[in-house]
Amino acid sequence: MKTFKEISVEIGLPESTLRLYRDEFNDYIPAQGNGRRRRYGDDGVAVLRQIVTWKQEGWSALRIRDELARFRQPVARQRQRSVEERLDALALQLTALHQETLALRAEVAELRTQLRQSRGMTKRMTLEEALLVSEGELADER
Repeated sequence: MKTFKEISVEIGLPESTLRLYRDEFNDYIPAQGNGRRRRYGDDGVAVLRQIVTWKQEGWSALRIRDELARFRQPVARQRQRSVEERLDALALQLTALHQETLALRAEVAELRTQLRQSRGMTKRMTLEEALLVSEGELADER
């Protein structure tokens, strides 16, 4: 696996020029890692070499992209599906959390109602009634 700088020296082009080519045709250049940790295997180096050759021969970007598409599947499409799958999974998790939140809110509302009712009952009850409720006798009558 090679760094971009190593490939630039090997091909004999300035890094800036090679980066322009890489960015333009990134969908077809396999690499591992991201950012400064990105590394290119022999296949990635070969694609970059071919792009450089075509550019030096005067090929247009459209022609190069068409030629690459004839023999390679774009790398970005595979990554895109992976990102979409992860987003779908997150959407499902958010939906589940939302439903759980709604259920908890309903439960809290019910508990508040019961609390209000029990407060109302204790205010209106006499001490004797409260004792009867605690023993379960008055609860049966109501």
